[in-house]
Amino acid sequence: MAGLELLPALIDLGAVLLLALGIKGLSKVSTARSANGLAALAMGLAVLGLLIQQPLSPQAWLWVAIGTGLGGVLGLITAQRVPMTAMPETVALFNGCGGMASLLVALGVALFSPGEGSSGLVEQISIVISVFVGAITFSGSIVAMGKLQGWIDTPSWTQSSLRHAVNIGLAVACLVGAIALPGDMAGSPLWLLVVASSLLGIGVTLPIGGADMPVVISLLNSYSGVAAAAAGFVVGSQLLIVAGAMVGA
Repeated sequence: MAGLELLPALIDLGAVLLLALGIKGLSKVSTARSANGLAALAMGLAVLGLLIQQPLSPQAWLWVAIGTGLGGVLGLITAQRVPMTAMPETVALFNGCGGMASLLVALGVALFSPGEGSSGLVEQISIVISVFVGAITFSGSIVAMGKLQGWIDTPSWTQSSLRHAVNIGLAVACLVGAIALPGDMAGSPLWLLVVASSLLGIGVTLPIGGADMPVVISLLNSYSGVAAAAAGFVVGSQLLIVAGAMVGA
């Protein structure tokens, strides 16, 4: 029995070590391919460890299977069809998916488990950070992908001082929502924070030219790690906290 209780911790530890080796290996062309495989294996172990720790109902297992199948098929199709020249926008899309995942985790806890996920100050702050950073990461990454693909042009107003007023107004709205959120976890402050953060992500990414977009994507990649770490505090997952912190750093 003691061994079974220790198994999830060992799986999480193995996943963190494999993820660290994967990130390290991505720094060299010669090891990038195998490092990508190690990182994918780490994510698979992380999911396995979570499923072992959380007893699930048959309906929950069905949703897990559907999500795994859809995500796996979409990832496989994307990996096979996207040319290497389009890899920056693909990375931007994946960053956005990571931000959206963290956002949805925080929303799920805030809406459906308010007594559980927001009982302490740390949980409340973590939900705010996860929603704020996750929404910015998602919307900003989608804009970055659209600009690299040539789907989105830079509007003229974003090159004027008007953009600063718009972004400051959105930031103030985010602050208002964040301050009011702990008192009303499932109410209007939550949706104010979601909408204002999403628009802020668009507002800060639109003015940036295509030549500087790789830098923006790198920053958004870091944001996705921060959002994941915050989501780890929301659901009490040490693996998410460690992995998110590594990616964020």
